[in-house]
Amino acid sequence: MAGAPTIASRLAGGGPYDVFRDGVDELLARSEAELREALRSLTRSPALRTEIAGRPRERVLAEYRAADRAEEWVEAYRWAAEHAGCQAAGG
Repeated sequence: MAGAPTIASRLAGGGPYDVFRDGVDELLARSEAELREALRSLTRSPALRTEIAGRPRERVLAEYRAADRAEEWVEAYRWAAEHAGCQAAGG
């Protein structure tokens, strides 16, 4: 979204990067070898850098409008309100 190509850690199973599409929105790497290959790909291809840097913004503008995501945000805030103080109380 910031206009820079991104390489992130590929996680086994679910995780915070599930919404990203490897090779479309960003590059994902599970190992040092995959990280090096992703860096090589970006340094060798100006077109790939441009695509990887631009697609997240396009996607956010197309798919994450407030009117479309309002109910998800309501649920997130509701959960946060219901669990307020859990960290401070150790739970």
